[in-house]
Amino acid sequence: MDFDALVIGSKPKSVIPNFLISKIYTANGAAERAKNYQKKFPKTSLTCLVGDLEFEKNINVRVRITEAFPDRMIVRGKKIHLPEKLKTKCELKYLSFTSQLKFQSKFFQGGNFTVIYSEFFREIKTKDKIKYFLKNLKKLEFQGVSTGFFSILKALDENPNSNILITGIGMSGGKQFYTNERNKSYDYTARSRVDRFLIKKLKNEYKKNIYTTDEDLHLNGNIKLWR
Repeated sequence: MDFDALVIGSKPKSVIPNFLISKIYTANGAAERAKNYQKKFPKTSLTCLVGDLEFEKNINVRVRITEAFPDRMIVRGKKIHLPEKLKTKCELKYLSFTSQLKFQSKFFQGGNFTVIYSEFFREIKTKDKIKYFLKNLKKLEFQGVSTGFFSILKALDENPNSNILITGIGMSGGKQFYTNERNKSYDYTARSRVDRFLIKKLKNEYKKNIYTTDEDLHLNGNIKLWR
């Protein structure tokens, strides 16, 4: 089977394919994996997606993205300080919370309502659910999917009717393969609860084009398993 795009996340021990896929999308520090992939297959384009605070506050993420020399960065949030070595090569695009919500809504059954409602799944206790939701409502900042899941959506959007392979994104939470200075537990379990809700709402017209190397994503999202 031929794939038009490869999406790489930060789940440890994920299988990286050993054949050429011309477009790569990575989430946060998974850019390091793309860099290693490009050593074997240099004729690829790399798009790195990252949250603004993750890039500014987490040195492990910033270094990994910088050293990968991406062709493009898509930043979820506000302006970042781009390292000098990237300024001449890297195309930079920012997505506000409003534009992120609008972008995500087209992929899910129920549109905007589904993405906004998904924030209730981030916390476990009812009191915490309400407190977190009201905080986001006050600022009108609804994140929706994690950056890993957002990378999948971006690949789907830019490669319509194409086969897309996903690795390193499982949606069950747990640790990343690199340490995270902003989160001492090194995991994304809270946001993964949001992802698990939303993957079940992904429209079939998009789901039919994606494959995963990960048994966990296969089971959580009914995504076709590739081996």
